Amino acid sequence: MRPEQTETERPATTPSLPLSAALLQMPLPELYTWLSDQADRNPLLDVEAPELLRVPLPRDEGSKETGWEDDDADFIPDQLRRQQEAEECYPEPVERGEGFRDMLRRQLLEERDIPPHLLPLCYFLVDSLDRRGYLEDSLDLLAELNGATIDDMTQALYALQEMTPPGVGARTLQECLILQLIHTKDFCAGTVKLIKCGLELLAHNSVRAVAALLGMNEEEAQRCCAAVRRLNPIPSRGYDTDEAETFVIPEAELLRQGAGWAVRYNEAALPQVRLSDEYQAMLERSDDAELKTYLDAQRADALEVMAGLEHRREVLTRILELLLRHRGAAFSEGRSAVRPLPCDNVAEALGLPTAEVVRAVHGKYLMTPYGAMELKRLFSAPAPTKTPVSPVSSKERLRSLIAAEDKTEPLTDEKLRQALQALGIELSVGTVANYRRSLGIPAAAKRKVKAEN
Repeated sequence: MRPEQTETERPATTPSLPLSAALLQMPLPELYTWLSDQADRNPLLDVEAPELLRVPLPRDEGSKETGWEDDDADFIPDQLRRQQEAEECYPEPVERGEGFRDMLRRQLLEERDIPPHLLPLCYFLVDSLDRRGYLEDSLDLLAELNGATIDDMTQALYALQEMTPPGVGARTLQECLILQLIHTKDFCAGTVKLIKCGLELLAHNSVRAVAALLGMNEEEAQRCCAAVRRLNPIPSRGYDTDEAETFVIPEAELLRQGAGWAVRYNEAALPQVRLSDEYQAMLERSDDAELKTYLDAQRADALEVMAGLEHRREVLTRILELLLRHRGAAFSEGRSAVRPLPCDNVAEALGLPTAEVVRAVHGKYLMTPYGAMELKRLFSAPAPTKTPVSPVSSKERLRSLIAAEDKTEPLTDEKLRQALQALGIELSVGTVANYRRSLGIPAAAKRKVKAEN
């Protein structure tokens, strides 16, 4: 039987990246799966899986705790959290079973309005959420990791933020609350301003100060405060977020060496990849021109994979050695003493593109005397670029707002303008109407359906 001729499949989440870049980006578990698949497809590629040497990830490394910290502007003040818990303002927990990310993936499978080219990016964003349901990494960084445009990544985010639970995919607490507020009867200039500028006042229940901030009487201010307290600052609350102990496979190990440190790449964690002796012999012996052409192509693909794996090991090793040169002394003081090293500086020092450094540390772990550490916590990402939201992305945000609206009380063009403004997109009501029509969406009056009794 002649082997089936198929192209080497590239990683599904990074369709536009060169193979070496995609392999550099893959965490070890994903790399194992991909290599196993390639061995099934390519007879010239022999892959021997290693023994999986997993180590537990310390709880404080796995995710930020879900308590809101007083000194973090992105988190709701602790006093407000306690008030909400006392007043039982959080939504009832959902029935345990389906995981938070699985629930989001199911929604994406059922979604019919998301353009096909955005779906892989939406799935990637789901995997990038933290346990609260927030997106910590910048869109610039995530677009770089996927070889995607910032515009496509922005549209994918807007599509994700249309999903249930409301507020999922928010970058900040303010965005999380506004995404929920927009679809309630409490959405107005006062509640938006309270979320953007007055959460500390709300935390201390300073109604008089809130009234002064919003330019309204205390009774109206009290209603705005109650409305914001009813919102949920943790989208994943009540869902199964896999909070059991997490195990990871370190890429490398940090070792004490005299008074200093050394880094050792974890060769044992990598699959052993080689060319098949059997099929190489077949290639040399065969007189079948078609078979030789096929095996030659498969051999070239196998060599490309092997070169990509060597490149991956070399880049990671160079980055870790540079980290030790600049931060080695801090490791002796404890994990909390290690300040992140800017990816831009690493790239310049090693003569690598910044994107290559970002991919190298994505999803990887370093074993230290203090336990496993996520590499990206040791490197600070490049500063995001400030680019205006494109018309295409603005239309996707508009579409997602309309898709998530209450159909018994659809958003008018003016309400849509206000909602877009609250989310940082400044458009005139006329432009909103034009964008809506270009999407083939009728006006609010024609979108309205009668409420069921």
